[in-house]
Amino acid sequence: NSFCTLLCKMGKLVFDLDNTLYSFNETGFSGDMRERIHKWFEQSLKLSPEAAVALSNQYYKEYGLSARGLKIHHGEADLEGYLKFVHDLDLTKLTACPQLRVMLESAAAAGWEMWVMTNGTRKHADDVLVALGVADLFGSRVYDCRDQWAASAPGEVHNKPEQSAYEGFAKHSKAQPGETMVMIEDSMMNLHAPAALGWVPVWISYGQDLPADAEPKSRVIKTILELPLALEGLTP
Repeated sequence: NSFCTLLCKMGKLVFDLDNTLYSFNETGFSGDMRERIHKWFEQSLKLSPEAAVALSNQYYKEYGLSARGLKIHHGEADLEGYLKFVHDLDLTKLTACPQLRVMLESAAAAGWEMWVMTNGTRKHADDVLVALGVADLFGSRVYDCRDQWAASAPGEVHNKPEQSAYEGFAKHSKAQPGETMVMIEDSMMNLHAPAALGWVPVWISYGQDLPADAEPKSRVIKTILELPLALEGLTP
């Protein structure tokens, strides 16, 4: 068992979903989602193709999620329609990964409580977890974009990478004071706030060099299957 129960006692493993539990390179989902985002902006906001790309990218950079920009600046927009359209992906490109399941089963056996925290939708997360063959290991422990927005202060809209989103998750998941919290992400910008809260940040690099905005406390692994290496030495 690659998870040592003496070193890795109970805590929470909080996984990002897309490009974390599976690789975008293996599915092409990154390009598929970008195309659908740009198409929706173009058609629904009546923008030129160039303006649609520019605005959706601007919202992503400013808010960590293009949908949040829509919610803030385009209250009349069909946000539910947007979320459904963007996540309408061909999940047959995803296949169950036996090694992933074995690793997650080992983590659960070692006492880790596993969650998905995603800026996507719960339905998308559930569908991906089913396709990967690990849905039963997470159950209902999915915290999605709507959960993050609902936990925001009145009149505000927060999601990853903002610190309040992680604070909302901690409350929702009933995290105990001092409990070990591990955030596993492919996006470095989503690791700064958890690190500031005392969580353990784990960055999946896929072999890339550390970016200029690297979180200094990050534990770096190449793929999700190397997660046991990042958890070595952790205590409750």
